[in-house]
Amino acid sequence: MATQVFRKSVLQLQTAAGTTPSGQPKYRTSSVNGIAGNATADSLSAIGSALGALIEPEVVSLIRHDTSVIE
Repeated sequence: MATQVFRKSVLQLQTAAGTTPSGQPKYRTSSVNGIAGNATADSLSAIGSALGALIEPEVVSLIRHDTSVIE
């Protein structure tokens, strides 16, 4: 039977970076590596809020990417 083995988790913060010539929004992404695999959505939201207070422009979304290997 196959098993799933956790490898890493990354938190990405998207910030507004203006608009394209056609008026569509552009975003800039910053990544935070070393996120624990068992980190909750509430704890990641708190991290995003704390980091968001330090950067401009404001954070518009938080994205979590988990990587696992199927063995």
